[in-house]
Amino acid sequence: MFSEIIDTMSLIGKDTKVMIDPDVVNYAKISPYINRITVDNRKNGLVTIHSDELGDYSFYPSRVYLSNNTGALKLVNEYETAQFCHQMSWEMMNHFDKCELVTSLLPSYFEGTHYHTVLKNSEGLVVDAALEAVYTEETRDILFKAEDICLTPKEDLNAKLKLAIEAEDEESKKIDFPNAMLLTLHEQSKVLR
Repeated sequence: MFSEIIDTMSLIGKDTKVMIDPDVVNYAKISPYINRITVDNRKNGLVTIHSDELGDYSFYPSRVYLSNNTGALKLVNEYETAQFCHQMSWEMMNHFDKCELVTSLLPSYFEGTHYHTVLKNSEGLVVDAALEAVYTEETRDILFKAEDICLTPKEDLNAKLKLAIEAEDEESKKIDFPNAMLLTLHEQSKVLR
């Protein structure tokens, strides 16, 4: 059921530049779990998905939230973001003064798990580049049931990456999972350069 909220957030996030297309809202409301969608322009375009059964979930479409961050906005506008959470989050980190790279294990819709990477900014909001939405940690906890496995503050990134590369150079004898994840994110982000 929560996947319908997540899919609607993504649908609105990927479509929205200034205003939400009414056709997108109408399509999203086909879900039996979504009762209405509202936009609060007094709060800079905060979108709320209302569900009588699941609760209310508010978020900013990334293009709206990032409108004053030209570097991050350029990434969202120029590249495909879906399925590229790791690369986009890594590259987007360069466009925030203070943030944290968060890689988590998420339950899949049907069975199993998958990795997902987001940024947590200085305001404590989650910048989900692949979903093209910005939301609170509370929303993340409820909708995604994330189990964080690798947390890297921006100011620690270069030092941690250096240690990870050194560990890998020593035939991977000393590399732990978070360092291996950092190396993977670093390599994957090269696609965007």
